[in-house]
Order: sequence, then structure tokens, then C-alpha cells
Amino acid sequence: MVLSWSHYFRADNSLEYEEWKPLVLPLLWFTMGYCLVLLLRSKICPWPKSQWTVVPFLHTRHRRARRRRVPVDDFLHRHGINVISMPQVQNVVPCLELQLRDNPATFEFGKYNATIPYAVEQTADGYYRTFKEPLPDMASRLLISIQVLEERHLDEFHAVFKRRLLTFRNEAPFFIKRFVSSDYIEYIEDSLLDKQNRIFYVYVKNESYQSLGVLEDFAVYKAHSDKPQWTNLHQVCRVHITSSSLLVFRSKIESFISSYYCKHAPNARRYHLQRLQEEFGDPVELK
Repeated sequence: MVLSWSHYFRADNSLEYEEWKPLVLPLLWFTMGYCLVLLLRSKICPWPKSQWTVVPFLHTRHRRARRRRVPVDDFLHRHGINVISMPQVQNVVPCLELQLRDNPATFEFGKYNATIPYAVEQTADGYYRTFKEPLPDMASRLLISIQVLEERHLDEFHAVFKRRLLTFRNEAPFFIKRFVSSDYIEYIEDSLLDKQNRIFYVYVKNESYQSLGVLEDFAVYKAHSDKPQWTNLHQVCRVHITSSSLLVFRSKIESFISSYYCKHAPNARRYHLQRLQEEFGDPVELK
């Protein structure tokens, strides 16, 4: 094709060639390039196999780096999970424990013990689905969103860890809202299910405004010693005022938080039990 066009524009047609040159040359280059692509993709002129090894290498350099998995020991330490070995029991892997750290500066309240007529596995499974989507659930109108931040299966310990972000609408009274003016307050919830020992830990702490105070809720669901199909619950809450500007209102704030918690915590537990019944049916009465 190129030769035929060159023959047409002979030397005596140089003026006409100059007029058509800007229009013809781009078409010629496109045609040559397209023919080259067809030739390379055909089997007439196969591309050496060794050349194709360059392509994956180039692509891998531009791929997004995969997130590095944190070593187990570092992961456990970062999340405050203790490893408890049991040398007196053979062929049993160490178990994991999520503890509430000692802090003498906190005000503790709301201690609660109860028996749940469902297995630990059912209790933990139902706990994550307590509130119905879409949020807010009528049972907790202040909870507006739940987001899973992290989940890790610790197979070597037969355990599962999960971290969630809970966002609540702020409806604190005026004397507290003077310092906590945001419309929303975020809480971090860490949970650990020890499948080997049938224990479920739940630890909740406010993520927002920790410079003013820290509110912690800690619950342990453990298989009943006499009735393994049931679960024993131990729960406690505490608050620590960390801001010196709030020390004047410390007793008032602690009184309000403890009263609010003791008023609404039983409702949350009853709703959890109701959702377990909806999920797994009526509990079996054991003698």
C-alpha cells in the first residue's frame, strides 16, 4: 500500500504530494501499526516464549502491595490478649484470655451475674446479630452504625477475635455536652471467642473523647459448670475521668453514668435474650 501511494506521487506531482501529505501520512502509520499487531498475534510469525516472561514481571511491580500479616505474638500483645498455658494438662493447646486491666483510679459499678439458657456458641453468634438491620434498631435507637474493623481466626488457639466500631448518637445532658459537643460518639468493641474452653469475652471502650474520660464495659460469657448447654454471664462497667477540668463535676458525672447504665443495661440484656429465642427457639429446660 505504501509503495503504491509513493508511485502515485511521482516527482512531477510534488506539489500535489505536499498538499495531501498531512492527510495521508497519519493514515499510513495507522495502517502499518495495525498490520504489525495482526502479524504478531498470528501464528505466521510467533513471538519467542522467553519474551513473554517480561510482561508478568512488569505487571507485578505495579500491583498493590498485600497487607502484611502481623505475627501472632505481636497481635495478641497489641490487643491485650493473654496466653494461658496449662502444663498440667497434656495435649491441650494454650488458651487465650481477654482481661480487664486493673486501674485503681476508676469508678466501678453495674456488676451483674446471670445464667443464659443457651450455649456459649449460640450466645456469641446471637450477640453479633442482636440489633436488626438497617440501623437504628428500635431497641437501641442511639446506635446508628456498626462496622467490622478487624477479624482474625487464631486457629492455633481455636479462637476468633473481632473488633467493631460502634457509633452512637450523643444525647448526653447539658452539663456533659458542654465538654462533649459532637453529635456522635464512637466506641471500640473487642470480642474473643475461645472455642476450646467455650468462653466469650466482650470489651467495649469509648474511642471518642478519651482525653476527658474512659468508659469501659466488660462481659464474660462462660459455659455453665453443671449445665454445659447454658451460659454464665459476668458483667461489670467502670469509668475513669481523665480531664482535670472535669474533676469538679466528677461525682456528678459518675452518678449520671452509673444511673444511666443501670437503667438501660437490663433492657439490652433482655433484648439479647429475646433475639436468641428468635434465632434458636425456646430454650430447653434442664434439670
